[in-house]
Amino acid sequence: MNTTELEMFKLIINVAGVGPQIAMKILSEIKIEDFACAIINEDEKVLTNISGIGKKNAQRLILELKDKMKKKMGGYIPTSSNINYDAVSALVSLGFQQRESREAVEAVSAEVKDISIEALIKAALLRLKEVEE
Repeated sequence: MNTTELEMFKLIINVAGVGPQIAMKILSEIKIEDFACAIINEDEKVLTNISGIGKKNAQRLILELKDKMKKKMGGYIPTSSNINYDAVSALVSLGFQQRESREAVEAVSAEVKDISIEALIKAALLRLKEVEE
């Protein structure tokens, strides 16, 4: 665990009702940047797709961490992260799992720079379809 992950772990376990086990699940299932985006954007859906996080825990995480995340991120979230985050959110809303969606989006983003959100989602869907076959 690197220092950033350790700092995030400490922040997460200070949330009421969230222990070390859930904190480890969060850090293993979602990138720190995507977690921060979900908290800042109050995206319960992304958080509830993490195993062990229900609606109440998602709301509590958002409530208790939103200001801390904004301060920690200095009000800045990279644009590419936002595009990736939006693409993953779109795929999750279509019924795909958080982890497989993130992996597909990251793979496409690594191959193609300066891609539109629409093209990113389409390419990620094709990649997910290949994995299923």
